[in-house]
Amino acid sequence: MKKLAIFFLTATLFACSSDSENESPNLSFTIEPGLRFASSEIRINNTSTNYEGPYRWEVTSEFSRETFNSEDLVFSPRYATQYFVKLLTSQGDFETQEDLVISAPSSLRLNRLSLKEIPGDYPELYFTIVERTAGGRETRVYVSDPVSNIVASNP
Repeated sequence: MKKLAIFFLTATLFACSSDSENESPNLSFTIEPGLRFASSEIRINNTSTNYEGPYRWEVTSEFSRETFNSEDLVFSPRYATQYFVKLLTSQGDFETQEDLVISAPSSLRLNRLSLKEIPGDYPELYFTIVERTAGGRETRVYVSDPVSNIVASNP
């Protein structure tokens, strides 16, 4: 009877350990809260289980597709649009995906604008700020007052 109990206990332990080794990877991630604007930094934490190998990230939108090879992901979206963030095992046999909507800020305030170097002398100098959309359209947003008689050696 003792031998049968030992055999049963050994078989049970062996069966339990082999099941946990054969579990499929469970890929998952969480997107940290924060700004969801174009050019803001997006941080994504890999919360996957049962996988020890390297990961691959694919971030796609209507304008671009980027690939990253890292445990966690940090990227800065360039455009205000919908992004699809996909986490894959290195061989691509397991994956998970989530969408992320990036918007444009309603306004942008420049507290200070400075010119580091002036390549030459000018009778008049002014700044123009242009807004460019992802489709290539440009809109003039701001034009500063002109400054007269700019000398490169003493701006």
